[in-house]
Amino acid sequence: MPRIRKCEITEKSFSVPRDFKIENHLDPEMGVWNNSGDSFTVEIEFESSLKTFVTERIWHKNQVLLENADGSVYLSFKTNQIDQTVAWVLSFAGRAKVLNPPELKEEVAKAAQKILGKAAES
Repeated sequence: MPRIRKCEITEKSFSVPRDFKIENHLDPEMGVWNNSGDSFTVEIEFESSLKTFVTERIWHKNQVLLENADGSVYLSFKTNQIDQTVAWVLSFAGRAKVLNPPELKEEVAKAAQKILGKAAES
């Protein structure tokens, strides 16, 4: 709403297309930014120091959460929100390791390089 500068009431109406599926564009679990709709499976391993924090939460409605023998925690879920997932992973300050997908690994690495003030390596 704060971005609206001027509005005008018209007689035009809008109908949602019959084949429209909101889940192809948004994933409210990880963010609500419109995107291509292509989903991917995220796989993250959290250090054992985060075990309680990670296991006591529902991060995503379709998550798989497993405790490893060494105390680390594996989390997996499907989403279509790459940018929001990158930001979320970075919020763990290096205590979350991206296992998959490769695109997420690459985007997290690029962001980490930017944080360090270094050019992202290809």
